[in-house]
Amino acid sequence: VYATADSYQSQTIRDLQRYADVAGVNIDDINFPAADPAAPTPDRTVEVALSSPLPYSRFIRFIQLTEGNVPLMQVTSLTIGRPASASGDSVTVSDLTFS
Repeated sequence: VYATADSYQSQTIRDLQRYADVAGVNIDDINFPAADPAAPTPDRTVEVALSSPLPYSRFIRFIQLTEGNVPLMQVTSLTIGRPASASGDSVTVSDLTFS
């Protein structure tokens, strides 16, 4: 558990970049949506944009790494599809949302 929003965000960025490096995918952007100040607990949502298209096997490896490490992050939203000129196991991926 991270003490401040800033330390949570910086550690999350480092972790996500490390997972992307291991999986062989590129992160285009990481965004932390504004939290609801009225919420009883802090919102730990992060949105990740991956370079697309990318190999399906690398995408799955990235998801495995993010969901299988501490702190646990779970995918709560994503859209996956095939590119117009698909080759091999290439897929397109919308922004991923983790909680």
